[in-house]
Amino acid sequence: MQGTSMACPHVSGVAALVVSQFGVGKRGFTNEDLWDILKNAVLNVDINDRTGYNGMLGAGYISAYNALNGYSKIPPAAPEDLWAAWHYDNVDLTWSVTFRNNGQESSSYEILISDADLTGADFNNPPAGARKVTVQRDNVTPYEGIITHNIDGLDPGTVYYVSIKAVDRFGNRSTAVMRNGTTTTAKTPEAITDLAAIWWLEDVALTWSVTGDSDNVKAISYDILISQRALTDQDFEDLPQDVTKKSVEVGSKNIGDELTVSFDGLAMNTKYYVAVVGLNSADARSPIALTDGSTIDDLDPEVEKYLEEGHRITIDMSAYFTDDLDAGNMTYDILVEPNSIIDIDEDEIDGNKFAFISKEYGQAKITVTAYDSRGHSIKDDFLMMCRDDSRPMDLYPNPAREYMYVRLGKSVMGENIKASKGRAYVAIYNSAGQRVLSEQVSISLVEPGKVDVSKLSPGSHSVTVTYNNKETKGTITKY
Repeated sequence: MQGTSMACPHVSGVAALVVSQFGVGKRGFTNEDLWDILKNAVLNVDINDRTGYNGMLGAGYISAYNALNGYSKIPPAAPEDLWAAWHYDNVDLTWSVTFRNNGQESSSYEILISDADLTGADFNNPPAGARKVTVQRDNVTPYEGIITHNIDGLDPGTVYYVSIKAVDRFGNRSTAVMRNGTTTTAKTPEAITDLAAIWWLEDVALTWSVTGDSDNVKAISYDILISQRALTDQDFEDLPQDVTKKSVEVGSKNIGDELTVSFDGLAMNTKYYVAVVGLNSADARSPIALTDGSTIDDLDPEVEKYLEEGHRITIDMSAYFTDDLDAGNMTYDILVEPNSIIDIDEDEIDGNKFAFISKEYGQAKITVTAYDSRGHSIKDDFLMMCRDDSRPMDLYPNPAREYMYVRLGKSVMGENIKASKGRAYVAIYNSAGQRVLSEQVSISLVEPGKVDVSKLSPGSHSVTVTYNNKETKGTITKY
């Protein structure tokens, strides 16, 4: 046999060997993984005769040995930025998601922790007294690409050593990254779980509830950091110039009472990151609470409402356009694009007041030109959206070919358009439950998140969107 008669069964057989070793019973193995392994397992085509063509026929002779032992043995990158925050009887570890050299994420992370030095420790046979923890990538949702894991059950006031390795789906381990530190001798306040932020032009208001420790002893103060860069592993004492810090005393407030802190003088239309920790009388710190968001631009007026199909709202244009000489006597030209979604109700126009009626789900641009009695004019526009208020999430178009858009409802994002802006984590799984895509997208009530799904295989997929630690699920068909 020769040509395709031999090549087809040869490649198919190698592919079957690869799937048997790396795919069967292992989550996350995809068609793209198989293709990458096969492509990287080829040898040059040398016919070993006297025709003089050796080395001139290119690559394409696939090696089963290379497929099973070559490409698959490349280890992932190590989590070099491992950071540890030590508490009374536990430690918070944070590190960045790591990848193989082909861009694939590590599938898990193995952690050893011990009160003895772990230099050179064997992860297959951990030394006596060492505890081994495995963090599966599929079971965590990174924040800005950062994974956080808590290890508890530690002894107070004790020096501990930590060693971590990234592991890929083939079982290859990265080099070890090690840290050490000492647990505190006083209990730490519990983590803040309700940190919220309201962003405005040049300021932000932060709110959260006073926390306590497991003995209901409240925190006495909080330190708050804000910066234009991520603060996941920021030291609260040794601060660079691009980080601003505030401290607030709890005073007479009790556990569960609300605290509010504001930062002003921020840049407009800029993303900021916030980190908050609680402190007790022994200066023991709580785990870090994180949030982020963007100040808004000095934008043109917007309608801070959206419609359900068949509903109407009335807008008084004099609240948006004024003229000292023609107060209340201005005229308006209004253009709605497209008017198949939202249109003007001609029967409801009353001076400066215009009624808009929704006709179908979608978003429309309203352009208003205001004229005074002398013919001078000014033009402005805003967005208005019509959607089903009962739906927490829309995924469209469905089926999707190139891009999928994610729009979250106010039941997920909140009522206020300007405050409801942030980033959502989107994970897509195929019909076998394997995660085939994950990424973060910017999203707001009036601007959907955009996800490139062009490389997904055709078929039905489940979608999980995480926003403010709340998961919303849906399905979409790729064609």
